[in-house]
Amino acid sequence: MTAHQTPRRTAAAGLFVVAVLALPAGASAARPSNPLQLKVTPAAPRVTKTVTFSFRADGKLKPDQRYRVAFRADSPGPLCFGHGEQPVIGFTPRGKNVPLQFKATAGGTGLCPGPATYSVWRIDIDGHRLGKTQTLHVSIARDPRAPLPTAASLSTPVKLNVLDGSSITVRAPGRPDRILPVGGVFTGLIPGKFVLNTDYIIKLETGSLDLGALVTDPLCAGTNYALRFALNPAGTSLLTRDGKVSMTIPLGVDPLLLAGCSTTAVGATTLNLTGSLGEKKLADVAMTATVDGIPIATGVIGTATANLHIKIDILDSSPLQF
Repeated sequence: MTAHQTPRRTAAAGLFVVAVLALPAGASAARPSNPLQLKVTPAAPRVTKTVTFSFRADGKLKPDQRYRVAFRADSPGPLCFGHGEQPVIGFTPRGKNVPLQFKATAGGTGLCPGPATYSVWRIDIDGHRLGKTQTLHVSIARDPRAPLPTAASLSTPVKLNVLDGSSITVRAPGRPDRILPVGGVFTGLIPGKFVLNTDYIIKLETGSLDLGALVTDPLCAGTNYALRFALNPAGTSLLTRDGKVSMTIPLGVDPLLLAGCSTTAVGATTLNLTGSLGEKKLADVAMTATVDGIPIATGVIGTATANLHIKIDILDSSPLQF
């Protein structure tokens, strides 16, 4: 996000957004004890009102230096935004006003109520702190007329689509490989607010992995096949800022069914998928997992390797970027 750009909001967006902007300066003010003129608007901020922290550049930046801003609540919680830090993008000349805004929606700003600190300092090209840190201490009030937030209201919905080209490859000694095409859709939530450029966890709540076609082996043929493997119980996915992705998908089916075999056995199979973001980022995440020890027949033990391409849709067009 660059200067003078503000994210758009849709009906599916989350509850608040931060914009770090460089705006034209207004009338200059004296700076004896507050050289960066840190302030908060309104002067008595509430969690249900749009809150703007700002500072005015003091002209001490060199061309290769930047300002860095931080917000930290004294009492952070899992259902509110308690801390964040990032540099202001682009060189900020003297007199420019730089606001950090938490927009209020029907669910509030998402800020944690109580005492908090807004800080600004200078950094060099390597991110090292320069000079003194200037701080502003505030108290974010809870609105007694507003309902308390819930995990659902402050979570970001996520949808995962298993794309065409995904498959399960079944291998067993002395048997030809069988490739079973798969698809499916999963839904879940990112607890709390979705913050860009951080590690985040997706809690998978519903969905299934579906066979597109059944390719059988006479060694395990029969009449009790399954084409849909439902999520049971809930699963999780972790995406890290360095692009590593892991996903745990517990399925309420016996491994033989996952391998395209017939069985009346009642079991469970967990896919521990791993992968990393490629050129298409979240639009096509390639992940793999292998299930070992599948009894295809007496004395024949096979494996089932899932090669999945998953599109991850984070249904929030206004994520918090801090």
